[in-house]
Amino acid sequence: MNPHLYNTLLFLHILLTVIWVGGGITIQWLALRVLRRGPEAIADFSSDIAWAGMRVFMPASGLLFLVGVPMVAWGPWDFTQTWVLIGIAGFLLTFITGAALLGPTSKKLSELIKTNGVEDPGVAPLVKKLLTISRVDMIVLVIVIWDMAFKPGL
Repeated sequence: MNPHLYNTLLFLHILLTVIWVGGGITIQWLALRVLRRGPEAIADFSSDIAWAGMRVFMPASGLLFLVGVPMVAWGPWDFTQTWVLIGIAGFLLTFITGAALLGPTSKKLSELIKTNGVEDPGVAPLVKKLLTISRVDMIVLVIVIWDMAFKPGL
């Protein structure tokens, strides 16, 4: 692979990781502040997170994967290497978590707020559920970053 192309892909891979994981970690810190402000802040925050999930995090994660594949295929790596398999597994786990848990729970929260208002007693438990799931998701992503940096099995 042309070293300039590889370095460009590597740069994009790192930049997209910063956007996805850095944004997710930032949201966790902001969520702690929002939870102390009360129901109205939670409703606005939930709406903003849903927007960011669909328009920032999902595209960044998809592009990150699409940039990583040619780096392995055309670069000095192999899809059977432990660190590559761990990275792919971590990506798939977070993708499934987003599609099966975060997305539907966010939609349910949004519908509950629209239908019953932010004061509904079911809102707070859903927000806490979302934050717990996303914290575990962030831990998986940090493990993947560690994996990419240290390349176990290499």
